[in-house]
Order: sequence, then structure tokens, then C-alpha cells
Amino acid sequence: MKLSTPIVVTGAAGFIGAYLVKTLLKAGVEADAIWACDDLEFLNTRECTASWRDQSVHQISPEDLLTRLDQIAPKFILHMGACSRTDETRWDYLTRVNIEYSQSLWKWCSDHAVPLIYASSAATYGGGELGFDDRMSESEMKKLKPLNLYGKSKWVFDLWSLDEIRAGRHPEGYWGFKFFNVYGPGEAHKTSQASVVYHAHKQVQEKGQITLFQSHHPDYKDGEQMRDFVCVEDLAKVCLWVMRTRPKSGIYNLGTGRAQTFLDLARGVLKAIGSEAPIKFMPTPEHLREHYQYFTEAKMDELRRAGYDAPFMDLEAGIKFSLKPSNR
Repeated sequence: MKLSTPIVVTGAAGFIGAYLVKTLLKAGVEADAIWACDDLEFLNTRECTASWRDQSVHQISPEDLLTRLDQIAPKFILHMGACSRTDETRWDYLTRVNIEYSQSLWKWCSDHAVPLIYASSAATYGGGELGFDDRMSESEMKKLKPLNLYGKSKWVFDLWSLDEIRAGRHPEGYWGFKFFNVYGPGEAHKTSQASVVYHAHKQVQEKGQITLFQSHHPDYKDGEQMRDFVCVEDLAKVCLWVMRTRPKSGIYNLGTGRAQTFLDLARGVLKAIGSEAPIKFMPTPEHLREHYQYFTEAKMDELRRAGYDAPFMDLEAGIKFSLKPSNR
């Protein structure tokens, strides 16, 4: 199925958004049919946009996008734009950027029958006491306790969208994806918020070792904290599949369905670059400990039931893909 254009990608100077623009171009979408929305300075300077910013992709700021949507008349919106810092403490800022801006796009898509993919987050599940199942009822979702304000902002929007759906105010198609621990090429600008794959590789290059956080939980040994690590390439493939096939609308997990340890990750990085550098541990900073997730693992049954049957890269393969010079 040919992709309907124009297409708007918000957060296009971010790690995931920039990769989605690259994926759309690779899939055959004309550059001038794509509207990359983000801070204009970031769009023109960040490494993750380098592969496509000299093409005829339109650039537009988040503020201008809202005033020009009727003129642009997109046929699909991929909303990846958000403050994704897990240590952000300004709730008023997160409310404006992550909640209210997302609500504006949702309402426009609802009024104009335009399908919408938006980024939710596994951070909405908090510490995982209630599991990581995207089949939760609304009443169950309301009991979730995100561990940081970023997760709370995504949780608030998810719940708001359910209210809108119940009232019959929703886009022609809507897919909220709870991204788990995404890694891949194009993370350099994220600095401290970049994935452990990025940091581990950088540490070997600069310090000749990998340093992981110690565990401060009695059930987990150092380095055996577990996350569902998903490569951005797989995430992009799912989004492209949704755009082409328009499966059942809803909120879906997007991980691999398999939790692996940080030691698995560190060893995967060392293997990918042919290094025997040591792996060491340091105390988790005090301000992060109460917000730290020791285990995440996406239940992927819903996406599979919706028809997505492609395999996800395992961690070792995903690391090799991410660190391949041609992909970085």
C-alpha cells in the first residue's frame, strides 16, 4: 500500500523522530511530502538529522505547525515530539509540552479524520507492580504509579485519550505506543539521557572500560537489573507497518517481549566492537534510586494479535546494527 502524503513527524530532531524521517525516505516517500517538526536549530545541527536535512524535507517549528496544519493538510501524523527527560522536574513545562501539545494534535486529527501515531512510554507502568500488560482496563490504568514526572505526563495523556475515545472524539485511526528501552544510531545529542548501549560504547572508547550502576535492590545482583531493550529500527518498522495496514486502533506496548540484563548489554557491546575491556560498577546516584526501574518486559500479545508478525532483533543483533559505522 502506498503511503498517503503529506506526513508530519514531530520531534524530528530527536533520536526516534529523526530515524522515522529517515525510514520514510527509505520507504519511498518523497522528501517534499514530509514535514519535519522540531526546533529549527536542532533540525539543522544535530547529527541524527544529517542524512536527510539537505534534502527537500520541510522544516517547521512546533508553534508554527499548530497554526499551519489546515494549510499543510497532512494525511498522517507521527507524533514523537516531547520532553523525554526522565529527570525533568518542571511539571508545568511537561504539562504544556507533553500533554497540552499532544491534545492539540489529537483534536485536530479528530476534527479532520487524520490518523495519528503517538509516543507513549513504558514509564507509565512505574515500578511494574501491576505488570506491563497493554490489555489493562481503564480502571487498572488509573492505578498505575509512574516513578517520574515524564512517565506521569505520558500516563495523563493516555488516560485523557481514553476519555476522548469514549466520547467519540478520536482520529480516524489512533495508535499510542508504549516504547520500552529504545536504543540505536543517532543518540549523541541525548547526552545523559542516551541509552546504555551508547554510553557503554563511548566509555570503552574514552576510558577503556564499561561502568554500570550497582543494584540497590535485594532481588537483583549488580548488573542483573533487567530491561526490555528494543532497537529503533524495529520501532520504525512497526510504525511503517501501521501506516500501511491501519490495524485496530489502541494503545500498544512496543518492546521485544524479552527482558535482558545490563550485563548482557555490556557484553554485547564488547563483542560487537571486539573489545575485552572490563565491566565495573558504581553506586546509582541518590536522586535516581527512588525512580529506578529494576525490571521491564513488554507483553506483546496485542500487537501480534493486531497482525504484526515480523521478528524483533535480539539485543546482540540490535547492538551490532546500532554500532555499525554506516548506521551511526
